Amino acid sequence: MPMNTNFEQLRKQELELRKLLEELDTLPQTPQIELQKQEIQAYIDYITPSILKGFSQKFKSITENFLNELEKEKNPNKNKNPYQPKDHKNNQPYKSQSHPKKSHTR
Repeated sequence: MPMNTNFEQLRKQELELRKLLEELDTLPQTPQIELQKQEIQAYIDYITPSILKGFSQKFKSITENFLNELEKEKNPNKNKNPYQPKDHKNNQPYKSQSHPKKSHTR
């Protein structure tokens, strides 16, 4: 998924830029540093919607996968082999008949 890769790259870039902002805060605040901080923050603000969209898509994908797995657990018969022999009287999968247990009477 190219969108996911792009999202991950943007997220990594955002984290690095936030770290850089923290480092710039430790330096003496000159007009040049203030300008750099503003430019970095503006870029973070620019990429944030894409990051949020990526999070949303990732969450949606995880949710859909979870719901599919949950549905499989609820309906295990859907995944049965369609070529399994059937008992044509009952239209059910064929089950070998077990012999009734003999009662021991004395």
